[in-house]
Amino acid sequence: GPIASASDRVAMLKLAHRDQPRFEICEFEIQRQGPSYTIDTLNYFASSQPSRTRLHFIIGIDAFLEIDTWKSYSKLFELAAFIVMTRPGIGKSTEQALHTAADYARQRISSDYQLHSHGNRLLHPVLQPIHLSGVTQIDIASTRIRRLIQQGKPIGDWINKDVASFIETKG
Repeated sequence: GPIASASDRVAMLKLAHRDQPRFEICEFEIQRQGPSYTIDTLNYFASSQPSRTRLHFIIGIDAFLEIDTWKSYSKLFELAAFIVMTRPGIGKSTEQALHTAADYARQRISSDYQLHSHGNRLLHPVLQPIHLSGVTQIDIASTRIRRLIQQGKPIGDWINKDVASFIETKG
């Protein structure tokens, strides 16, 4: 189905986060020309922030377990600490997901990643750490929300009410 335009996506982000003064929406990726790759975005933030700034990249475990298919993926771990979020249907527990992520990181990113003895994280002598975080498991995804919209069903229980109203208004 149709995907929202970049300007509509920015408008929805602004609606969803207008009561979050610590959040800032960056339009870097939509202002650039050509394809937008994560490595370019992280390089942008790394070069535009003070040198002591520590970048964090939040990603779902399903996407993390495919990161070796991304452009310049090994360099990502030089630039940012990763926060890997568990998702419904991926592993039975945070502990099981941690071991799955650890095995993947050692096989595809660097064999020097090791489980830290205290907590859900992987440490590396040179690269940034990888943290695993469990979240409240809500079985919802953007494709499901789009399907609900196409079926004329309400989405207000799944997303911000102002964003739901925006989507309804825009069609």
